Amino acid sequence: MAGVGRKLSKILKKLRTNRSRKQRSPRPSISGRKLTYQDVRNIRSRYESGFYTQADLAREFGVSASTINKVVHRETWKQVK
Repeated sequence: MAGVGRKLSKILKKLRTNRSRKQRSPRPSISGRKLTYQDVRNIRSRYESGFYTQADLAREFGVSASTINKVVHRETWKQVK
């Protein structure tokens, strides 16, 4: 019976830990966010203006900083002028 209690304790601890990690995440969920052609144009023009960092743009558009970097350096969305 003591083994069952120990297992339950470990399971509950793991659940609490996972939940608290999710709550502490400073970054909102960004999966599934899609950029539009207009978003890409705005990102490039704002970054080129020098007033916005890639991190600023990533937060504003709800995507990762690496996504913004790829857009700015035309590794993705090459077809957008």
